Amino acid sequence: MKNISFLFLLLTNYIYSQSVIKTYYDPIYKTKLKEVYQVKPNTTTINGYYKLYDSYGFLLVERNYINNIQNGKSTSYYGADEASLQYEKARNESLGKISGTFNYKNGKLDGLQTYFDYSREGKRFIKKKETYENGIMIGFIEYYSNGIEKKVLQIGNCYEKYESGKKLAEYISDKDGKLQGKYISWFELGSKMKEGEFVNDEKNEVWFEYNEDGSLKSKTEYNLGKRVPTQEEKEIEEKKLKEAEAEAKRKETEKVEREKKWANEAENAKLKQIQERKESELYYINQDFKSENQLVITKYQYREQDNVKYIKKNLYKSYEIATAYISEYISNKENDIDKKIELAKTRLNLALKMNFLIDKNTNDLEKQLKKTENVLEIIQLFGIK
Repeated sequence: MKNISFLFLLLTNYIYSQSVIKTYYDPIYKTKLKEVYQVKPNTTTINGYYKLYDSYGFLLVERNYINNIQNGKSTSYYGADEASLQYEKARNESLGKISGTFNYKNGKLDGLQTYFDYSREGKRFIKKKETYENGIMIGFIEYYSNGIEKKVLQIGNCYEKYESGKKLAEYISDKDGKLQGKYISWFELGSKMKEGEFVNDEKNEVWFEYNEDGSLKSKTEYNLGKRVPTQEEKEIEEKKLKEAEAEAKRKETEKVEREKKWANEAENAKLKQIQERKESELYYINQDFKSENQLVITKYQYREQDNVKYIKKNLYKSYEIATAYISEYISNKENDIDKKIELAKTRLNLALKMNFLIDKNTNDLEKQLKKTENVLEIIQLFGIK
């Protein structure tokens, strides 16, 4: 009796040593309670129970704290908003009911955590269970609504089942949650679906996939998650690569030829422009020669008509020989425009020199010209370079 009285006294002292804090969704009118929790007197340190409500007044969370750190059991509930989202047509079946129970140790999940769900008839069933150790999940079980395990994940052997209870898959998980070793799955009627090996969560080596009748559907090789192509695929890929290389080479050749064509066209246009300019230059040189040559003819005819003492037949004859030869060469023998221009300039210079000499004393020159009909010698005697 004394022990009971002592415990009651301790509990009473503990309760009254805590201050209760309340917060509201409407802090002015304080009609919609939001939180209720215990704190150490004259501090903001949460110490004891903590409750959170939704704006409709339904309890959402119950927790326990020691010096602001969550410890012990925690319970969550379906509030009005959450129930409406998850059960649009059957809100009342889950409203206000437990959605999960959790365990904390020094602020971290530790031990068994259980999540609940509800059928349209309001029947509660376990949705999943999680096992934690110092905040790290080490086990996981998911359930169908009929209570049959859907998926079991843990360190070591793991498995999955159909809702009928028949096995769906078996595999192995390591402490980091990575799949290691053999994996096998089945169709619901019992025939094998897939079979292969995992290494660090990656498919490795040969994987087999089957049809429901047991016949082989596919055989695929992997190297740490990367699919290894078959020989046929390698040949196809090699063929595609060669075709791509050939296509790239063809395009490069076309590009080179196209650029070469453009360069040739540009060069031809440039050459054409130069040719036209040279032809224009040749034309004006020839026009100047015609004018000078006509002047030579006029002066000579004048001397003949007036019986000028020195008609300068040898001078005129040599001039005619040289200019006639050059004219013939330009017209019928020379195709190079530059050489034609040089010859035309020589012919023009002969005409200019002839017009200069026709009024001068050229006796000595004529004596020399009389001795030759060689065009080069005539040009040299005229002093044309």
